[in-house]
Amino acid sequence: MKYPLHYATHLIGFTSMVAQILLMRELMVVFYGNELSISIILGMWLIWTAIGSSLLGRIVDRLRHPERWLVGCQFLAAYALPASIVGAREYRNIFDTLPGELLGINHILLSAVVLLAPLCLLVGFQFSLACRLFSLRDTSSAEGISLVYLQESVGASIGGLLMSLLLIRWLSTWQIVWIVSLLNLLGAIFLCGSRVESSQQWRSILRSLPGVLILGFVSLLVIGVSTGFFLPPIIERVTGQRQWRGLELVTSQNSVYGNIAITRVEGQLSFFENGLLMFSTGNLLAAEEATHFALLEHPEPRSVLLIGGGLGGTIREILRHPVQRLDYVELDPLLIQLGERYLPPKETEWDSRVSLHYTDARLWVQKAPPESYDVVLIHLPEPFTAQLARFYSVEFFGEVWTKLKAGGVVAFSIASSENYLGIEQRLLLCSLEQTLKKVFPAVEVLPGERNHFIAQKPGDGAISITRDARLLLERLKERKLKTQYVSEFYLPFRLNPMRLKYLDDVLQDPPPGTQLNYDLRPIAYFYDMLLWTAQFQQRSAGGRLITSLIKLRPLHIVLGIVLIIGLGFLWQRRHPTTGIILAIGTTGFSEILFQIIVILAFQVLYGYVYYKLSLILASFMVGLVLGSWSIRRLIPRFRSVQEKGAPENRSGHAALSAVHSISYSPLHLYRWTQLAICLYPLLLIGVIWSLHQSGGRLPSWIPVQSLFAFLPVVAGFIGGFQFPLASYLCLETGGKAGQVAGGLYGVDLLGSCAGALLGALVFVPILGLFTTCWLVTLLNFGVLLLLLLRGKTPLSPHADRH
Repeated sequence: MKYPLHYATHLIGFTSMVAQILLMRELMVVFYGNELSISIILGMWLIWTAIGSSLLGRIVDRLRHPERWLVGCQFLAAYALPASIVGAREYRNIFDTLPGELLGINHILLSAVVLLAPLCLLVGFQFSLACRLFSLRDTSSAEGISLVYLQESVGASIGGLLMSLLLIRWLSTWQIVWIVSLLNLLGAIFLCGSRVESSQQWRSILRSLPGVLILGFVSLLVIGVSTGFFLPPIIERVTGQRQWRGLELVTSQNSVYGNIAITRVEGQLSFFENGLLMFSTGNLLAAEEATHFALLEHPEPRSVLLIGGGLGGTIREILRHPVQRLDYVELDPLLIQLGERYLPPKETEWDSRVSLHYTDARLWVQKAPPESYDVVLIHLPEPFTAQLARFYSVEFFGEVWTKLKAGGVVAFSIASSENYLGIEQRLLLCSLEQTLKKVFPAVEVLPGERNHFIAQKPGDGAISITRDARLLLERLKERKLKTQYVSEFYLPFRLNPMRLKYLDDVLQDPPPGTQLNYDLRPIAYFYDMLLWTAQFQQRSAGGRLITSLIKLRPLHIVLGIVLIIGLGFLWQRRHPTTGIILAIGTTGFSEILFQIIVILAFQVLYGYVYYKLSLILASFMVGLVLGSWSIRRLIPRFRSVQEKGAPENRSGHAALSAVHSISYSPLHLYRWTQLAICLYPLLLIGVIWSLHQSGGRLPSWIPVQSLFAFLPVVAGFIGGFQFPLASYLCLETGGKAGQVAGGLYGVDLLGSCAGALLGALVFVPILGLFTTCWLVTLLNFGVLLLLLLRGKTPLSPHADRH
């Protein structure tokens, strides 16, 4: 049973990571893919896995045949993943909602509860079962738990790297599901085979219902593989078409950046990215507004930078002006490839003036020569994620300022309302206007269903941007542009004086507490999240709670930390392991926050480069593996010292050996590990602040990728080192392997869940990166104090006797 069990523990991490990525991507298509929906989905994943490991793990030590339960879990996992994918794609049909229709927080919670629960419970339960099985072998319980944690981390690392660098790029969703299901069924078969000692037992297994289902499914898998995955493409096509019920699905393809679907209704093509409408063919109004409002504000636009949104007629309209050079920056090559395949040639066959660049626009702007452009058009979605909010920050507008020529214009637009602006819409609009004015002295905002923000860098002459419809029409005639919507009939209506006055009154009286959007405090995506929750007639309790969070201040968090540590101190007087367990939870909370901070800082400084971000995430898992491997090598030394006893009771050589082992005292070592968690956020502050102040420049002998890969390795090492050590200390108090491993794993995941929800939704956007780091340091120092207050009181007759 040795090798099948090792395979099974690696497979737990692999299945969890791959399934998490797949289901996150599928549910992002169903729901509005902002930070709120992403955080809720990730949080529910962690909660259900924690329930599976902690609550179900409490019964593991009472099971007579845990290996049979592990076989059953792997068998069920092979079916749970495809069932969850089908459920995600059928969700809108079940609730009779149309593609593109926004669904509220209640729907996100319901889907996360129903669709994620089966697989997550199985993954968490498998972790506890594996720990129990390894504890039954020759190794100690602590060594068994550390081995399972190590192998699960290795499996997760492999799954994350394969998904990021290979599987998503080359295989469809159902082909990946097919592979994961096959691996789990093979794992179940291997474990069954390792326990079979006679042909009679094989016949008994095969007569059982699970055996029949396993053989049937494996037969389909073998046929599918031998014929080039014939079945997954069929399932992909059928489920995809049902997901876009009422529309003709032309194609749906995945890239590393998301899902792009194209639908057709009566000859009109619509492009969707992660379920949200990007543009539709024939929408001339949107194309004209996106280009002419900005280009007419410049007296002679010769060089233009277009950031995103080049399809759908935008480039065609730009080239009607006296433009000599147009740099079009697009992040996802798949979008252009699909456009070339399905759009009319006039939409994608541009003349020699157009240069297409596949890169992150922030990175392109940073590297562009100074004073390169007359006009910069930011044609991106609203700042509903941290990744998008960095294109609406004070720092980014400052970078654009340096790339504009004298008199240059920058423009972007935000969805709005023509006649009434609620408090949530006002917060977002006022924040963006004040952010833009922090850099550009001349800013004009045009009212309408989309508010167009236009700013100008002062030049030799007078400011040319205006909201005077008469002047804009004169420029339109001078350039001999024949437009259908931006015309003498439309502009006076759009720029009606009453509308202008109403918008001016709103912008000049911002709601109390309105903040500017900075790179390291991206409040814009929090304001957009508030606006999203306000779109539903009756906001849920969750939506009202999010609105109230805007008043959050650091002092509130400090008081919460004091309360947690105080309660922990009182509880620790009766339960000696309180500090140890609480440290696992706060480490899980901190580690996921560290990942959010490092990724956001990298995107701000060096752009969104997908494969580099994948390496950052992978480096954390590498650190986790190294940490758990290191402590696993030390655990036998703890046991040997305990067996030898105290130094004063030994002969000279034995006493010297025992004294030498004092540095490895488990509780002392645990305290030092907690101190490292306290200091790590201070390291982040120093590195990120230094890079931000220097504009991201490093000495030539320090590669950027190496620095940002090193930071997660350190964090992962600390977390990977701490968990097995905590398991050892808790086992020394008399705990059982399955219960201790499952409980600690559940606490770790619950902490991670809190970090994912509070970190991405509250701490980072409202408080900023640096304040968040200081608060995390304070939290972990509080837990360290709990550990120190144990003094020299042993956790058990065997623990910390040195």
